[in-house]
Amino acid sequence: MYPSIKNIFKLNQLFYLYYMILLAFLYTQPTHAQNLYSNCSETLTQQLIQKFNLNTQQNLDARYPVFQTCLTISKHQQIIAISNPVAMQSDFADYDLNLYLIDTASSKILNHYTYPKTVSSDASQFENLKFDINPYSKTPHTHIIGLALTYGHSGGMYYTIRELKLFQINAAKVQLVLDNFMTNFSGGNTPSRCETDVQTETQILLNPLKQQSHGLADIQLTEKSERITLDEKNCKTHRIVKKQNHIMKFDGKKYRFKHLKFLDFGI
Repeated sequence: MYPSIKNIFKLNQLFYLYYMILLAFLYTQPTHAQNLYSNCSETLTQQLIQKFNLNTQQNLDARYPVFQTCLTISKHQQIIAISNPVAMQSDFADYDLNLYLIDTASSKILNHYTYPKTVSSDASQFENLKFDINPYSKTPHTHIIGLALTYGHSGGMYYTIRELKLFQINAAKVQLVLDNFMTNFSGGNTPSRCETDVQTETQILLNPLKQQSHGLADIQLTEKSERITLDEKNCKTHRIVKKQNHIMKFDGKKYRFKHLKFLDFGI
């Protein structure tokens, strides 16, 4: 015998009730908090800079802009990076770099970190800096944040470089744990005999792992690069694609990168 329509309806009601109870149970269970970051709006950035009087240095040369960026780490905590031109050693300005960790609830600057070296452009122009919203730690409340610097050069050989610095935010302490790590390279040049450019595109993705070394996550590096080479005798091109992986570990002070041939841009 088949169940009656009335019994089927009761079964559906019981199933629905069980489903709702299960959802309520799962919703009330403790979850692993994620480190979620967001870039501040330009309005908020300027408000914080003015409120805390962060940038009192005069710009040495109006041709070179002051760079500013802001990241919201938690509800009442932001970090601001400001970079001013400080010297003219070549055709390009060198810059300083200052980070300010701010608690808006108490209206206090928790930490003022000064980068110990100048941001040197050498033969390229320092173009921008911006906080990376990607978390570089899988451990809740262990904040590893990225600050990306962009450089560019135009002319016979042109290129754009993105460089990453990682900072650990621990209570009111700011510590540099990775410096001058190139994550993106895009460039090329045009040989005199051919119209086709020699080009290289390289991107390195950083993915924090659950495994740790000295309390911080190991970081998996995935490099993807594409290079177009040119035979100048006949102007024919050849495309080379390369992919490789590497694990970068924290040694207690900084992330060390020993695989020197990993960043081979070929230009």
